[in-house]
Amino acid sequence: MSFLQLFPLPGKKGKESAPKLFDLTSLQVECNKKFGYSADQTLNTVQSLYEKKLVTYPRVDTMYLPDDIYPKIKGILSSMTGYSALTQPLLGAAIRKSKNVFDDKKVTDHHAIIPTNIKAGNLGGYEGNVYDLIARRFIAAFYPDCQVSKTEVIGKVRDTEFKATGKQILEEGWRAVYKEEKKRRGRRAG
Repeated sequence: MSFLQLFPLPGKKGKESAPKLFDLTSLQVECNKKFGYSADQTLNTVQSLYEKKLVTYPRVDTMYLPDDIYPKIKGILSSMTGYSALTQPLLGAAIRKSKNVFDDKKVTDHHAIIPTNIKAGNLGGYEGNVYDLIARRFIAAFYPDCQVSKTEVIGKVRDTEFKATGKQILEEGWRAVYKEEKKRRGRRAG
């Protein structure tokens, strides 16, 4: 007699949108999480990138772009030669215009932090890490949504019921932008 019973539920297909573009606070949080940078270290680094004209104004509180930036997106992506493997698939078609990225109502004086059309060259250390986060987030915003299948299983052991959930990626969409980054981090750690 088995003590474990499993009852699979029908799977549900869904999609995940790319993460929103950075405002200063979300960039500081991400830099702290990934690199252990303090809020001041991140601010000073992104301010330096801004002074070199590599990113837009950093002291912002919005994660959106105004509609008038849309015609400039292809030019910015084209200038990101260090990311050409990621930008080429986007440049061959019409750039996606999503409400998750473009929303005039959510932009005040300045918009989300994005790369400019100035080629970044070889950045290292803090600047390289912060620029890479901003660049990948920007590129990912224009990739298709990630398609997933969500599964649920109800289990029962004697009188105790439990639920397990899982997610299978069907089409990686924007997640492809972060694949190479994960491999690189894995090699650095190993």
